[in-house]
Amino acid sequence: LKGKIVIVILFGIQNREHRIFRLHYNSGSLKHEGGCAETVSWLYFQGSVYLGSTTEQTWQESRQYCQKRGADLTIISSVQEQTFVATSFTERRWIGLTASQSREWIWVDGSQLNTRFTQFWDSGEPNNKHNDEFCVETNYNGDTWNDEGCYEKRLSCSSTRVSISACDTKTP
Repeated sequence: LKGKIVIVILFGIQNREHRIFRLHYNSGSLKHEGGCAETVSWLYFQGSVYLGSTTEQTWQESRQYCQKRGADLTIISSVQEQTFVATSFTERRWIGLTASQSREWIWVDGSQLNTRFTQFWDSGEPNNKHNDEFCVETNYNGDTWNDEGCYEKRLSCSSTRVSISACDTKTP
């Protein structure tokens, strides 16, 4: 896809008012293969949109899935974002965090894991249990992380930043 993509999201507000958000992203973003053959539901949160996959794939396959849609595996950058991901995507899902051979945790954008986010690890994690756990998934309830073998098949959580403008409308 080329050009501007506009996604309209309606949020219910009291008195039958709706706030319409138009998410604008240029050339090659928020795209999916196959034209309209695939239905994708992006969720908006604090300047980003998120997509949960419906097919289990390895970490690398999941990242390619996200990138084909103009996004990447999700980088958790706040407690609020972790809470949003945990409540929106409850199954085990790959996020954009991996370990180097020296066990330094690096996000897909090349930034290091901030030590204030170590609270998100599940009890006893990361443990590198099988000496091959270099990728990170959210646990079943979504609110904690686990290091896992990158070859395991999981769902994924993709996200990308968007610019946003808002206008109010009244419905009849």
